[in-house]
Amino acid sequence: MSEQQKTVVVTDVHGYSDKLRQAVDYYGNDTRYIMGGDFINKGPDSKGVMDILSELDDAVLLAGNHEWVLFASLDESDPQRCRLWSEEMWLRSPRNIRMEKRFLESYGISEYQKVSDTQEATRERLRELGHYAMFESMQLYYEDEGMVVVHAGLKPGKSWASQRAKLDEAAQLKEAHLFLREIPQLSNPNLSRKVARPRDLGKTLITGHTRPHGGGRRLWTDGSKVARVMLDSNLSAAKNLLVYENWNGAINELEAVETNESSELIEEHNMLLA
Repeated sequence: MSEQQKTVVVTDVHGYSDKLRQAVDYYGNDTRYIMGGDFINKGPDSKGVMDILSELDDAVLLAGNHEWVLFASLDESDPQRCRLWSEEMWLRSPRNIRMEKRFLESYGISEYQKVSDTQEATRERLRELGHYAMFESMQLYYEDEGMVVVHAGLKPGKSWASQRAKLDEAAQLKEAHLFLREIPQLSNPNLSRKVARPRDLGKTLITGHTRPHGGGRRLWTDGSKVARVMLDSNLSAAKNLLVYENWNGAINELEAVETNESSELIEEHNMLLA
């Protein structure tokens, strides 16, 4: 191993705390974890995922679209905009409602008849556990001398400098409790599948959000350097978590460990996709 800092990138854990625990046990707490968003929903234990993240000595948490919508529905200061976020979070399709229900269940939060009551109970529970501050501190991208990590992707036809400025603006508004509705770098699945990078980005671009077409190739090089990495595996109880290792420029697929709980969750996951 080289002397560079041991850093891994993990995305789209989606409430599967056992998968994240497996990764932390494998890499240890002396590793730096860049968490590329979508920690919550879908899986059974969003709270457990957040608990594990809170234990890490060196972790950078990035917001994915799921965290952005949740926190906007809880923290938006403009009443009309907050109502729109609430409708998106709590009053969407049956599939999404099932996902949010699993989030609430993992935190032991009752789903009230009035959305406002569910929101307030969620705020109180997250604050009680210290998780509200974690959502509050989530960044929209990570950049170091060798890589850029963003949840969904970047527009190849626009400069990284201009897109970074827009993300910085969105982060500043978030600090003022105002949340932009459209941030394609967090939510656009088409960007997740684009191999090309902005021309002024000479670093490795790492994203999650949506798996590649056909679930195929995930890593591209430019000469001897890694140029593009796609990490989302559409994680489920039966699927493997993908982790990017910066010291060798490779993706490590952590083989799923089957348990009684995971076998039961396979059927539930298929129901979510129905």
